[in-house]
Amino acid sequence: MEPQRELVQQLFEAARALDPSKRSQFLNRVCEGKPEVLPVVQGLLSADKHAASDLAEPLLRGANCLEATTAASGEWHPQPGQDSRITFAPGHILNGRYAVVRFIAKGGMGEVYEVEDRFLQNQHLALKTIRRDLAEDVAWRQRFEREVVLARKVVHPNLCPIYNIERSDPLENENVTYLTMKLLEGETLAARLCRDEAMPPDEKIAVLKQLCDGVSAIHKAGIIHRDIKPNNVMLQGKGPDVAVCITDFGLARERDSDTLLSGKGLIAGTPDYIAPEVLSGHSLSQASDLFALGVVAHQIFTGEKPGRSAAGQVPIASPALRQKGTPEAVAQLIEGCLSEDPQKRTEAFAGFSHTIGVGSGISPLSPRRLASRHLLWLAIPLLMIPLGIIAANRYLFVSAGPGGSLAVLPLTNRTGDSKLDFLASGIREALTNDLSRSRGLDVKAESVTRRFAGSNIDPQSAGRTLHVKSVVNGSITFADQSLHVLIELVDVKTGRQVWGKTYEGTLSELASLQSQISTDVAYKLKLKFDSDARERFKRQYATSSAAYTFYLKGRYHLAERSPEALQEAIIDFQRSLDQDPEYAPGYAGLADTYTLLGYYRMEQPIPLFQKAIAAAQHALELDSTLGEAYVSRAAVRIFLNFDWSGAEQDYRRAIELNPNYLQGHTWFALSVLIPTRRMTEAAAQLNYAESADPDSPVTLFSLAMLNYTSGNYDKVVALLGPRCREAAQFESGCKLLVYSLLFKERYEDVIRLLEAPPADHEMAVSCSELLGIAYARSGQRMKALAKLKIAEAGFKEGRFISFQTALLETALGRNNQALDMLEVAYARREPDVIFAPVDPMLIPLHSEPRFARLLDKMKLGS
Repeated sequence: MEPQRELVQQLFEAARALDPSKRSQFLNRVCEGKPEVLPVVQGLLSADKHAASDLAEPLLRGANCLEATTAASGEWHPQPGQDSRITFAPGHILNGRYAVVRFIAKGGMGEVYEVEDRFLQNQHLALKTIRRDLAEDVAWRQRFEREVVLARKVVHPNLCPIYNIERSDPLENENVTYLTMKLLEGETLAARLCRDEAMPPDEKIAVLKQLCDGVSAIHKAGIIHRDIKPNNVMLQGKGPDVAVCITDFGLARERDSDTLLSGKGLIAGTPDYIAPEVLSGHSLSQASDLFALGVVAHQIFTGEKPGRSAAGQVPIASPALRQKGTPEAVAQLIEGCLSEDPQKRTEAFAGFSHTIGVGSGISPLSPRRLASRHLLWLAIPLLMIPLGIIAANRYLFVSAGPGGSLAVLPLTNRTGDSKLDFLASGIREALTNDLSRSRGLDVKAESVTRRFAGSNIDPQSAGRTLHVKSVVNGSITFADQSLHVLIELVDVKTGRQVWGKTYEGTLSELASLQSQISTDVAYKLKLKFDSDARERFKRQYATSSAAYTFYLKGRYHLAERSPEALQEAIIDFQRSLDQDPEYAPGYAGLADTYTLLGYYRMEQPIPLFQKAIAAAQHALELDSTLGEAYVSRAAVRIFLNFDWSGAEQDYRRAIELNPNYLQGHTWFALSVLIPTRRMTEAAAQLNYAESADPDSPVTLFSLAMLNYTSGNYDKVVALLGPRCREAAQFESGCKLLVYSLLFKERYEDVIRLLEAPPADHEMAVSCSELLGIAYARSGQRMKALAKLKIAEAGFKEGRFISFQTALLETALGRNNQALDMLEVAYARREPDVIFAPVDPMLIPLHSEPRFARLLDKMKLGS
């Protein structure tokens, strides 16, 4: 379409959306300096009144559907008056680097091609040119370049990455400006909506959630997109696993930096998606994008654009929005975003985002549940989406492969030597971590599949239990100094082996062997690694096999969590670093181990935390993509320095790098969100982890802590009761069970549980303090004081029990002594002290000035 005709069409559609009484003022203002345009638009409006316009809505709708299907089909036919030529034929090479594979589409700004980047191992990219008749216009060229600058300000899985802007070699026949971006396989949302096939409810929810995530990321970067519409939304896949990508930053602006017109007076955006205040001449804001989002969401859930008010300007949600069983929270979002009041749009989006965790990296687990009219929407933060969607942006292109979900089962150690268990465990863990970086593939966490260990694993049965489509199974044998690793890929539905291979090598070749296994399995799953992922793998396995072997031993011992195993892990990781002082994962392992030793108070916390933060920092200096190191640094930032904002940044970065690292989710909730009273966000993180690994003791304890600090004592009892029936099986989580039973005034149950303490001396001291609290709260003060003396003796012996002793002192009404103990806990950096502001046992201290000062020192004051 010629620029003049495009301008006429946009002005006609914008004026047509206004109340007739406001059209003249609007057109006189926007057509100032364009006397040739005004009468044409007025003539179209007059003709439209008699339903005779060639730009009437039915024709425009058909054109939109034709345009929508172009990019997906790769076929393009010029419209009347449109230039039919394309700039590059297949086989053309730009700047000696980009080989044109095929023409994809022609749009308002230029052309889009699929190209092969010969400098980057023949990766396939999309290349977007500026239209020839606009190339010489400075304003248009600046707009094109601005698209790159703004798009690169924000990186997010639901935004199309733009890599570079370049100009073709002046010696070539065509001197063209172009940019390169991610090649998106799939179709536009517009094309999807134009098909007769209805979008299922779970796909609608998944698309809306990711759209909101993308818009949220744009706005957090201080940008207004200005052209949110179905044609600028790409879909890859279908159903709940659909992946969404927002494209086209050509109209984007910095926040509050632009008004209605753009370039040569063109309306900024597409009329049906332009907010009422913008059509009335007011400045753009991020709420303008939310209006467009509301229109798009309305189309997704009803199949049509919103109606219009009597004045013709303000869209009205269709009755079909409620009649079709749209979830209440979605209906409220759409109605709010269509509001004439920008503030109401912002509030509606914020409410919806808070409910489902927009911008947090977390998504609903089961969109089908979200589609139910009977869903309690307050529970939505507890539902999460498959990890493959959250892990977007890790791969350039993903094929469906044998399925969208997979589990790596424990490898069987057939060597007969239990000392080689670490090899089977390490190979499986590494393979799980490598594959979990793929986009569109839901990989079960290593902690989830661990329970299937054994020599008689039935892959098909395990896969069905885990609800995955494929499993990786295998074994290791060792003979004549040679390690044999059998790996097979099994289709769960049929039980058939899709692929299998035996890898052979010596222990001195272990690192390269692991790299080959991960590469081969990824290839068989039709996953392509992007450059970042390839570099990550190179760093992971670019070490000596001796260093890698000791590293695997360290990870094996670290997983056991016992004091003896943690000491063994330190020795193993240090030996790994002795072999390779620049091996980042070894430092990350050390940081993890020191953090756990300090958290469990096995030694003085401060020196351990100092070692942990130094090791984590060094790991990140060597490799900034190590999610484990970010998690360790985050925890220690809190325990050592109470650096809440820095820790949150680290946790979010770790989750972004590896959403399948469940420890990142649980520790984020436990050490940041709960102490800072952000309970809804904590619930979202923990229920995501629980959905992935429902039997994790760490997650169970964290959920219990969330419910305990929220006053949900019945829930704590239900979670922990089955795990703490005997004092001999006492765990740290059982403290929460005891506290909850005490708040329910079940004193006899607690006393009966604790009066026969375990043989372990440390646990006996802990049980004694708990029993003292029970005696104090049940009115048996003398018995409570006797238990306090035992606690005081343990404190003098150097045990790190100050926080629990403070709870006992509080129960006895000895507030000053309780505050003394809390001060000691703070000075020693006992990890429990971070829960001081949310522990219900300490509520009697809340009115004390010393308590307020303590919270201020921990940067937790109100």
